[in-house]
Amino acid sequence: MTPAVACALLLAVAAPVYGIPAVHDAWRVAVALSLGAVAFVSIGVLLGSLLPSARSAQAVGLLIFFPSFLLGAGGPPPRVMGSVVRKVADPLPLTLLTNAVREPWLGLGTATGSLIAVAALTVAALVLAARRTAL
Repeated sequence: MTPAVACALLLAVAAPVYGIPAVHDAWRVAVALSLGAVAFVSIGVLLGSLLPSARSAQAVGLLIFFPSFLLGAGGPPPRVMGSVVRKVADPLPLTLLTNAVREPWLGLGTATGSLIAVAALTVAALVLAARRTAL
């Protein structure tokens, strides 16, 4: 299932149950989602090229994913986290991506800094993954 189909299915199911606020800046949201998808796929490809087996790449990827998910998107809201935990969570790629999507979606701001950081991460991961797999 492509990420676009999965996202559309998620929104179709969540909208009647939870209600989804209108997107204020659809262009920025679409750019952030696209960049984030490419960034995380590139990180996965990079892990796969650096580690000796698919199983080890999956293990390391999951070890990276769960803390990132809990601190960056799926855990407690940043406003209830302690200051040290917020400082750890702020530079995480998933936190940056979540901010780059949430702020323009809800009309809280443009999240330009987060969007630039996600774009830089995307370029870096893509270049490193492409260079590593070409070897």
